[in-house]
Amino acid sequence: MLQNDGELTENSVYNKSENATCNSWNIVLRFTWWFAPGSQLTLLYGTLWKVM
Repeated sequence: MLQNDGELTENSVYNKSENATCNSWNIVLRFTWWFAPGSQLTLLYGTLWKVM
């Protein structure tokens, strides 16, 4: 934990597990439409799945 004077103390709450894995999937969809000279419309959709 960070103290007010900038020093670090050990965090007694944290239980370090070196046998953990984390998998994630990221999907992003983008649609861009140029409908006039100098005009552009872009739609974005994104999602993220995490498995721990």
